[in-house]
Amino acid sequence: MNVIVLMLDSLRPDHLGCYGNKWIKTPNIDRFAEECAVFDRAYAEGLPTLPVRTALFTGKYTLPFRGWQR
Repeated sequence: MNVIVLMLDSLRPDHLGCYGNKWIKTPNIDRFAEECAVFDRAYAEGLPTLPVRTALFTGKYTLPFRGWQR
């Protein structure tokens, strides 16, 4: 099995065609989304970006215990 995680922290889903946008053209992401499992409700438990990435990849709470680190 091959896994590709596409994680964008500054791109709103309503700016993508695969989420229903008709006026912004995103053909490559739309084509990729047609062939993949798309998670519409994947939320991390905290902010900002670095702890959220850790939480999404590990499945563990990070902000109260890890905070900002490299």
